[in-house]
Amino acid sequence: MLDCYDSYVLEEDKMGMTVTSGSVALKKDTQNLIGVSIGGGAPYCPCLYVVQLFDNTPAALDGNIQSGDEITGVNGVSVKGKSKVEVARMIQSHPVKGLFLNYVCPSNNYSSVR
Repeated sequence: MLDCYDSYVLEEDKMGMTVTSGSVALKKDTQNLIGVSIGGGAPYCPCLYVVQLFDNTPAALDGNIQSGDEITGVNGVSVKGKSKVEVARMIQSHPVKGLFLNYVCPSNNYSSVR
């Protein structure tokens, strides 16, 4: 399992597809947001993913995560089995102005500038 300080790791998922895993530290903006729209999640979808990054927000300016990346954890807590509403609350309720987001992306989305 990745912790908050791991760098990118190439893994092979259960379907044989090579994926890239990473963690990113994001500081929240003045509205307590990181600037992502999330989709998927329980009860209909087994994973949660980034739908959109909003311009000029902490997530977009950081440049590490992109639309389509799967969110696997928030501050070291797995999001497996959680709904997108539960995960949004996990992000918003974190008392500190920063948080760690763990993610996975298909390695064909990975580039050296990420």
